[in-house]
Amino acid sequence: MIRVDHDVNTPHPQTRANTLAGTRGVWMSDPQRIYLESLGHDDHAWRDFDEAYEKYDHWLWKEIGDEGGGHGGMDYILQWRTIQLMRLGLTPDIDVYDSASLSSVVPLSERSLESGGTVPVPDFTRGHWKDARPGLEREQPEDPELD
Repeated sequence: MIRVDHDVNTPHPQTRANTLAGTRGVWMSDPQRIYLESLGHDDHAWRDFDEAYEKYDHWLWKEIGDEGGGHGGMDYILQWRTIQLMRLGLTPDIDVYDSASLSSVVPLSERSLESGGTVPVPDFTRGHWKDARPGLEREQPEDPELD
């Protein structure tokens, strides 16, 4: 399931509310809170995110930090990371297949509305989504720029 909400038309206070959910947990922002079975959460109660954040913060934020830019520094981090991977000759964290899937949401939603039902999301990878590939979870690469 791919879900994207981008509401800039209805009247409401500004928010940076985000949700990342999976089969065994969920993280939500604004305010940040977490519930993960892998952290021993089993009582259906939100936990404060600060402790998990300190322990599991991504190496990019620890190394690069908030060096400015928009959206709390994430614009800078994403651009820096893309250039780093190109400089090191490594595959991108987000590839053409991810981009195709994300870009397909609007036309597929339009088709769903027109047909009055669900529509399948094409398998842009032709089954290769099952193959492991590096992404943001990969280990920090050797990079002379960070020395």
